[in-house]
Amino acid sequence: MEFHQLSLGQLQTNCYIVAHNNRALIFDPGEEADRVI
Repeated sequence: MEFHQLSLGQLQTNCYIVAHNNRALIFDPGEEADRVI
């Protein structure tokens, strides 16, 4: 299982990604959802 934290957007809000076995959950991508996906 992998955990990633990204700071995105002008306000540098936190986005979290949890990945396991070629599947992922994205928590709070904010205004940059297209970039994260």
